[in-house]
Amino acid sequence: MDITVLLMILLEVTYAQQEGPPVIKEHPSSVVARRNDPVTLNCAASGVARIRWFRDGEKVVTSTQDPRSHRVLLPAGSLFFLCVTATRKDSDTGAYWCVASNSCGASRSHNATLTVATLAYDFESQTEPIVKTRVGGLCLPASQRYPSDRVDLA
Repeated sequence: MDITVLLMILLEVTYAQQEGPPVIKEHPSSVVARRNDPVTLNCAASGVARIRWFRDGEKVVTSTQDPRSHRVLLPAGSLFFLCVTATRKDSDTGAYWCVASNSCGASRSHNATLTVATLAYDFESQTEPIVKTRVGGLCLPASQRYPSDRVDLA
């Protein structure tokens, strides 16, 4: 068999494998993360495909489009958050999915929910811990001083 024929067969097999839209091989999983923690949402597709990410129906802006972005599209297609945010102005919380596309079409992954865990309010530091003592039917702060009219039962 001629080397040219072998090369043509190899090219045909490779071309046949690339026909059709890409197939999502790894879908992202839902995750709960603390504010400012790093997080990765995974996505992998068959063949040579372009991966794009969406959150709640809107295209996700990554560091490729905006160098100031804390979201990075990794070479394999995963979406990496340097630190997840949860402010009134900007929050990473939402439903995410990836879309893998090539010249033959596109495939969409399952949804994954990213939840950023935050406290309802920030705690202020206190100089002294507040400890309460129950005396009879009263609940008194333990740090408060009371008259020394105690009865020694010993």
